[in-house]
Amino acid sequence: MRNTCILRISLVVLLAGLAAGVQASNPNDLPPVFDDSVQVPASFEADQQKAYTSPMLVPAAAFHSDGSDPDSHSFYFNVGFIGSDNDGTSTCMYAPINLPDGAHVTDFYSNLMDNNASLEMSVYLLRVDKDTGWASEMASVTSTGADTNIDSLWTNSITDPDIDWHYAYFVTTCIHDDFRIYNARVYYTEP
Repeated sequence: MRNTCILRISLVVLLAGLAAGVQASNPNDLPPVFDDSVQVPASFEADQQKAYTSPMLVPAAAFHSDGSDPDSHSFYFNVGFIGSDNDGTSTCMYAPINLPDGAHVTDFYSNLMDNNASLEMSVYLLRVDKDTGWASEMASVTSTGADTNIDSLWTNSITDPDIDWHYAYFVTTCIHDDFRIYNARVYYTEP
């Protein structure tokens, strides 16, 4: 009986408070802000839709091991490259890219270092058909000889250059002793 009385009194107090204009509030709620400086301009959403423009940069930090030897390379964050652990084996890696549907790829670049006189380093731009799962090469660049400098390799020879949502796109390379990958860049024209 006592609980029923307390419940009725609580409801009466609540209804009287609401009728008087008093609102219950949660102490964790933030107060309303009436400062005009926090208003988002009308063009904000349209500007955000244009956030990605050519070139699409794929930094070294975006590359992942293909899983065959995940401990065979390291990302050196203080100098921005992925390098081998110098164990005499290669590891292949990939990085996904998300280009706008309808874009037209014009150029493919990669910054890398190949200081191995007996092997060449290649970086590929590939696409995967969503229905078949088959990957095909769109573009590639390959180093020649040994060099301790960072090389910027480039090609404008692009197979199937139009970006189509029926495909997924990625960049891939294999790292061996004395190889480094710094980035890849895909240049394109807007759809």
